[in-house]
Amino acid sequence: MADQVKLKLAAEEERRLTRNTAQNPEAYDSYLRGLYHLARYNLTDAQKAVGYFRRATERDPTYGLAHSALADALMVFPISGDASSTEVFREAKSAIALALQLNPNSAEAHTSDAAAKFWFDWDFNGVEVSARRAICLNENYTLAYLFLGSGDDNEKGGGRTSP
Repeated sequence: MADQVKLKLAAEEERRLTRNTAQNPEAYDSYLRGLYHLARYNLTDAQKAVGYFRRATERDPTYGLAHSALADALMVFPISGDASSTEVFREAKSAIALALQLNPNSAEAHTSDAAAKFWFDWDFNGVEVSARRAICLNENYTLAYLFLGSGDDNEKGGGRTSP
């Protein structure tokens, strides 16, 4: 009976399920290990996360999610005060640019872009544009909503002043 049931995915659903997969299983494993450490959100684990994401991008240079996650992990250091923005800015921005180039339809990459615009550039209009694009691509990606709210609040004068 079960073999008679066949699941047919709409083209959009199938694209969404397969768009961010790694071509290399070791890259995927490193990516998942990096996510684990990034979620712990402390200096030691952020350093481990960066190592895992770098390993994932070395094993599969076309793995956009790993590039985006690398940028997210790098942004922990200036936020926590463990490194200056100038120390990580270039690598994080390059990783985001590559992630967007590899997959312009990645909600994660657009959210990383929103984060960089918030933390590095203080470009609150840009934060909103990137966050809205991420939400259009994946309305369930909650981190994008965080940056959408951050951009909105700062636009209304509720956040930082310019440097």
